[in-house]
This record gives sequence, C-alpha cells and structure tokens, in this order.
Amino acid sequence: MRIRSLAIACVPLAVLALPAAAVPASAAEAPKFETVDVNEDGLVTFAEATDADDEWTEEAFSAADQDDDDALTEEEYDAGLKARGQ
Repeated sequence: MRIRSLAIACVPLAVLALPAAAVPASAAEAPKFETVDVNEDGLVTFAEATDADDEWTEEAFSAADQDDDDALTEEEYDAGLKARGQ
C-alpha cells in the first residue's frame, strides 16, 4: 500500500518535469504572422515560414498562396494555418 501511494504521488511530479519541447509541434500554437515576417515586408516567403515553423510543407504553402506570388499575405498565412488545423 505504501509503494502504491508513493507511485501515485510521483505522477504529478513527473508530468511537471516534462520539458516544453516534449509537446508535439502540432499541439503548440503556431507563430504569429508578425513574428514570421522577419523582413517586415508584409509577406511571408516559404523560407520565412519554414524557418519559424517546420510544419509548413511546400504543398501546404502552395495551397495557402492563393495568388501564386510565392509569398503569403497575413490572410493567406492565417488561412493556411487554419487548413493545417492550427
């Protein structure tokens, strides 16, 4: 009985000890547009997107790029995140 109590008491401590990196990227909040737009030109390139968030694929980026200019506006970026489930 004493061992069981000790084990139950340790579970919350183990959960608190998990590093933030243990949270899957899909569960984490995606970076905001303003953070990703490093050069502050109002557009996010594929390089900027993948530097900030490695879950962007070429396919997801292209699908979000509605005007096919190889960059995402804030609206396209937000829609792309929504399509990815973030």
